[in-house]
Amino acid sequence: MASKLKSYLLHLRPLFFPIIFLHMISGLFLGLLISGISVLNFGTIIFGAVLWVVFLNGGTMAINSYYDNDKGDIGWLDNPPKVPKYLHIYAVLFLLIGLFGSAFVNYRFFSAYFVCFILSVLYSVPPFRWKEKAGFDVFVNFLGYGVLTTYAGYALLNIELSLSMFLVLVVISFIWAAGYPLTQLYQDEEDKERNYKTFTCVLGKKNVFKYIFVIITFSAITILFSAGYGYFRKTMLLFMFPLYVFGFLFLLNWYKNYKIMDEKKEMYKGSFLLALFDVCLVLGFLF
Repeated sequence: MASKLKSYLLHLRPLFFPIIFLHMISGLFLGLLISGISVLNFGTIIFGAVLWVVFLNGGTMAINSYYDNDKGDIGWLDNPPKVPKYLHIYAVLFLLIGLFGSAFVNYRFFSAYFVCFILSVLYSVPPFRWKEKAGFDVFVNFLGYGVLTTYAGYALLNIELSLSMFLVLVVISFIWAAGYPLTQLYQDEEDKERNYKTFTCVLGKKNVFKYIFVIITFSAITILFSAGYGYFRKTMLLFMFPLYVFGFLFLLNWYKNYKIMDEKKEMYKGSFLLALFDVCLVLGFLF
């Protein structure tokens, strides 16, 4: 019984929770710094974070595990236990409990959760399975994990979306649209064997890196524009552009050596860069 329960829990992929929590909570901090609000309801923040990180993200990971039915290592779970028979029911229950709970936060948070709930189903569940379809796979992840996860943290403040925060979300949308294909690189051969038409399978690895460089450049241009017109502080550039340079060098090395790289390890490094990106955005508004 205990081993079965452990299998269910592991397929929530809890090692990914800290990345999602940081990404979400950065939206809260950015909202505080942009709006100047100083009064917080810590109960609502904790409740909302649990709903988003554990129930929404965990349920999304579990339902994806069930329909993928991978045999080898998967993202954020090495040597995964056999997929439990009722994992899909367990995953949907998690998603629905979170959806129910989100209605008690506020309508902005509920709306973001509801959209992500729909995206989770479209991404993983037949006959939709957008994760197998080039373009749709990137769209789901940039919108769900990129934009709406950050917005969910902001939504905990229950305030209207400011132009500065909108521009932050644009920057983040570019970064996550660029980052998602990195999660496909190490599974490329397996995806081709399954006849998936993922973004990476269709473009090929070299072209994927070229796409990533272009999209990251757009995010840097957005920061320059926003700082130049006063929507971001000029000090933002001091924090962000060293990170951009480091990120470009990291990706360039991967691009040149992808045939010999351990691409799963590189993916994890890329995930930590995404987390550092969130931290630098907050610091850019703080100082």
